[in-house]
Amino acid sequence: MTEENKDKTFPKMTPNFTSFTVDFGQQNGSRVPKRFQNQQCKPKITTMEDIEKKQRQAEARRKNHEEMKAETARVVREECAKINDKAMKLFEQDAKRQGLPGTEHIRPMTRKQASLAIREMSHDMNKLASGMNSNISLPST
Repeated sequence: MTEENKDKTFPKMTPNFTSFTVDFGQQNGSRVPKRFQNQQCKPKITTMEDIEKKQRQAEARRKNHEEMKAETARVVREECAKINDKAMKLFEQDAKRQGLPGTEHIRPMTRKQASLAIREMSHDMNKLASGMNSNISLPST
């Protein structure tokens, strides 16, 4: 085979890749928009006075939160006591109606009074339940 015939039968192999050069030198960056110019990262210098002030504020918030939690627990306990009193009166009336012994001293309620007491108790229970969250933890007494 001669060189000419060899070129005709075997095409020349060309590389199947392309090379290029990337210049990572100085880039011509665009300007920062005006709305972002004052938001540059500036290291904030904190002093001991600033740290102590923040700690006092955090302690005040914590104390206020604990006071509000205790107040909420007190209100809930009072509401529960009221509901308990109303329920006990209704149980006493039920025992009187059934004629159980030891209920002679209980004054009977009228139907209107009993239905009003039941409605009030239901309203109080709904009010109490709507004010409670699932994450509230009441201290045990």
